[in-house]
Amino acid sequence: MKIKKYKEKIIAVVIFILANIICPIIVSKIENVDFKNAFTTIWKKIFEFIGNVLTFPIPIWGIIIAIFVLYIILRIYLKITEVDNKDESWYKNYSSDMYNGLLYEWRYNRIGNQIEIKDVTPICAECKGNILPKDAGYKTVLYCPNCDRTYKQPDEEEYDSARVYFNNKLRKIIKEYNEKQN
Repeated sequence: MKIKKYKEKIIAVVIFILANIICPIIVSKIENVDFKNAFTTIWKKIFEFIGNVLTFPIPIWGIIIAIFVLYIILRIYLKITEVDNKDESWYKNYSSDMYNGLLYEWRYNRIGNQIEIKDVTPICAECKGNILPKDAGYKTVLYCPNCDRTYKQPDEEEYDSARVYFNNKLRKIIKEYNEKQN
């Protein structure tokens, strides 16, 4: 059983139980009554409030407007979740590529219809592990501690070229996908 899935429900139940213990204690101290009487007083007040809300006279036009507003909110919510639930595998499958003998991987940031590559990072082409900069005498190389491979350290210009290359390739993938959708 995944606790994360039920986290909010568990917290709500715990808060409800604690409130039912703490509130009567506070009321019993303020009103100078015992815990049992304070507990029943609180629940009487809660049911009295619910009864007042349920028997409050509301004009029919108020109900119609409330239903209409709820309908609009529900439509907007469904439209937003529809955008969130779209299959994104058509571009997310492209999350790594080679450039000048070095394998890079990245993540995506999607805001509305905009898709952007971020956190472009070189990784080991052999074992797909993280690689680290390491001094090799007169120059710095990228070193994989998993498989002991070394790679040439890209300079800033080469790194920027790699990001542009991946963005251009992503743009091409997006264009092909959009043409296939239409």
